[in-house]
Amino acid sequence: MKDSCIIAPIHAPHFIPYGINFVQSYNKYYDDGDIFFIFSSEQESALFKSIAGDLKYQSIICDEQIGPSPITQKKLFGLRYVFNNSNF
Repeated sequence: MKDSCIIAPIHAPHFIPYGINFVQSYNKYYDDGDIFFIFSSEQESALFKSIAGDLKYQSIICDEQIGPSPITQKKLFGLRYVFNNSNF
């Protein structure tokens, strides 16, 4: 994508099929890495990478203490990360 990206929180129980299918679909139509998954730990990120192989995506590790609304928290963390660390 040129002017936008996708951020998506994810956790291990949804790596297969949802996460992998999502990245495969994105990679089918776009030849970039403008899809960002937000993980709760380095271990989750490494596990997803071992499953995803050479699929194109980027990882963000939410290093905050996860609170009562993890999905919303990880989305906001990812949005702030992308805004501060990329051209988006």
